[in-house]
Amino acid sequence: MKFFGFFFSLFVLLLFLGVLFGNTCQGYAAGSAVKKTVVKDAAGRSVLIPTQSKRIVSLNDDASELICAFGAADLLAGVSDGCNFPSTLKDKARVGRAMEPDLKKIAALKPDLIIAGTDFKKEALADLKRTGVPVFLFDCRKFESMARNMEILGSIVGKESEAKEYASIANKHLGMIKQRTKDLPAGKKPRIYLEADKDYITFGSISEGARIIELAGGRNVAAGQTAAAPVVNSRWVVAKNPRVIVKFVGSTPDGGVSEAVIKNKKDGIAARAEWKKIAAVKEDRIYLLTCDICSGPRAVVGLAYLAKWLHPDLFKDLDPGVLCREISEKFYGQEAKVVWAYPSGQLPKQPASGQPAAPGGNIVEAGKKAGKPEESALSREQ
Repeated sequence: MKFFGFFFSLFVLLLFLGVLFGNTCQGYAAGSAVKKTVVKDAAGRSVLIPTQSKRIVSLNDDASELICAFGAADLLAGVSDGCNFPSTLKDKARVGRAMEPDLKKIAALKPDLIIAGTDFKKEALADLKRTGVPVFLFDCRKFESMARNMEILGSIVGKESEAKEYASIANKHLGMIKQRTKDLPAGKKPRIYLEADKDYITFGSISEGARIIELAGGRNVAAGQTAAAPVVNSRWVVAKNPRVIVKFVGSTPDGGVSEAVIKNKKDGIAARAEWKKIAAVKEDRIYLLTCDICSGPRAVVGLAYLAKWLHPDLFKDLDPGVLCREISEKFYGQEAKVVWAYPSGQLPKQPASGQPAAPGGNIVEAGKKAGKPEESALSREQ
């Protein structure tokens, strides 16, 4: 009986320890010491990923940028060939083009997580899955879901507070701009021709370019185009006679462009054949935004510039240059010495029937400070 009592007690003890350690290890992959968790990605897929990823291969440039902005660049084992911002990515291993990665290069880096965009082709996604590494799909191109996706990415790389701070800044300005432009009557919304960095490619009604026009309080002259990026011609633009022209400009590897380059771009637009007939050219309402701040994590900066250009009276308290500096210095650790928007200090001229034209401004570099820096791009709410 003593032996029976001893073995019974031992059995109970082992059972207790089994339950204890079983609960402690719950969430770990079978045969692995890596704890995992289920996260829903931007495509709505439930993905089992490491609770704390150590080696990430990012095929999405926006995700790569944000991981650096959150202070987790050391977790990036590799990035796509074209990923060059911020400068901390320059020494990262390259794994091929974003949409056509080199699977052998990815495998050689032994990642525990692969991040790709929601626009990744199904066939390529299937190939990635065959590597056995979890694939998380990310998107930072839609204003309404941008902040939420930033926070999810922050939790993946263990930088929740940093991600929330970045998302909060973006949300604050997006919310303010939406609130002030949502009830504008059609007559108060200038008609805009928005051109991509490639000439005569504009943005149809289903594009994010159309969305930024809408949010800023403008009307897209290409709203009737069903394609996301329709190709038009000079005659078409002249016939549309936009009140405002906005041109996206490609950026340097370090972000932004030089003052001379962006000024020449504007002069070139004004000099296009027959364009002197267009209201925007007559009234000198031609504006340029670098691609860095037109889409992706910093798109709220481009939106702020556009809203200010279109409706200076609505946004007297908004300084897009301050917002740009705040994000650049706080999250990227750099004071930009390039131009992000042009002319960044100029308010739009009013039509002859409106108020007197505002005085012309000058170029304000994104990193140039005048006096004591403001605490926020929004000094007060109207």
